[in-house]
Amino acid sequence: MSNFSLEHLQSMDPIEFEHLVKSLLQNMGFKATTTKASGDGGIDIFAINEQPIVGGKYIIQCKRYGTGNNIGEPSIRELYGAMMHENANKGILITTSDFSKKAVQFAQNKAIELINGYTILSLLNKHLITTEASINYNSFELKERNSILDFVNNRIAEARKLSNLHQDIGAFSNQPACSRLTLSDLVVVDNEAGLCWARDANIPGKRIRIDMINIVLSALNKDEYASYNDWRLPSIQELKTLIMIAASQESDKPPRKLKPGWVLNEFGFQNVQYDYYLSSTDARENGTVYAANWRTGTMEIYKKTSAFCLWPVRLLSKDVLF
Repeated sequence: MSNFSLEHLQSMDPIEFEHLVKSLLQNMGFKATTTKASGDGGIDIFAINEQPIVGGKYIIQCKRYGTGNNIGEPSIRELYGAMMHENANKGILITTSDFSKKAVQFAQNKAIELINGYTILSLLNKHLITTEASINYNSFELKERNSILDFVNNRIAEARKLSNLHQDIGAFSNQPACSRLTLSDLVVVDNEAGLCWARDANIPGKRIRIDMINIVLSALNKDEYASYNDWRLPSIQELKTLIMIAASQESDKPPRKLKPGWVLNEFGFQNVQYDYYLSSTDARENGTVYAANWRTGTMEIYKKTSAFCLWPVRLLSKDVLF
């Protein structure tokens, strides 16, 4: 077994640190979700405690700082303001460094908890102690993570250049044969389902683990890929809409059965792999999740420890729900 260390935490990407804190809260019995990478109003994580008496809504801010870079009073005031705005029962600021004297004084007699580097380290080692292989901190996996992020950032930069060349998002070209789809440089809109898919169905360039998928999605939202900051994993039902689109066209091509991924590439999507694409829908067995197999056009169950392809999606309208 291998414990966390303060050096490990301080070397993490800030978004990765947020997801680690979210996992900690979930292991402690909270229902926790991270916010968007931008426009979060000073909140990184919302957490709900459903226990009687001590339960309620918690807001958490995470600051992955180096030793000596202490959190000052202004950050605590910002958290307190966010608490009031969200009607939260408690605000928690978690840092890998420490707090100034004025920050501690301001938090006194308020429903604010300050957790410094040594306290969060103790909590992680108590509730999330794990094997070195699953911590993702060995040198090989750090290089792998950085390699994936470099690849994704290059894709984002290319997308930004393309958007600058085509400012008029209404100027679509090469429209697909499927009438329910509308094509632009970076997205494909399913007008019937009310979904906006990334046109590039393989932004990371290969299959990656779930922890990396969350980091990639955060990077896309932080940089507002295709001018949007609400990209996420598709649900099982949302992936099925693409399966239905592909299946409806396959029926017109007897007797040779076409691979669903090939059909979607023909419709204007790009880089659809004959591979497994992760959904946000958990399967019934613990530690398993649904994924779409684009070789067969079926939904299958896999262990969450597997690696998957990522196909980001967003809702066109909040009125369309799955």
